[in-house]
Amino acid sequence: MARIVHRAWLSIFRKPTKVIILFFTVLLLGVLTSGAISVHQAINNTETNLRRRIPPVATIIQDHDAYQSAKEIHGDAVTWQPLTAAVG
Repeated sequence: MARIVHRAWLSIFRKPTKVIILFFTVLLLGVLTSGAISVHQAINNTETNLRRRIPPVATIIQDHDAYQSAKEIHGDAVTWQPLTAAVG
């Protein structure tokens, strides 16, 4: 293990420009990655906040054909189920 560390230090001191270029390349990739993660989280937070602020809107239309066919099958005993706030 000490031999590997010794060879690494020798490589660093013999070719400092190569090490500096590698360091800045890794630093740049890290900054770009963290920026992409930050933007992704910001987009998700914005979407979540917008969905919370926009009130839900629903349009309910009676299906007359289904009502008529249910009335023909069951007679005048057709009952309607109350609407619930369940999503899906």
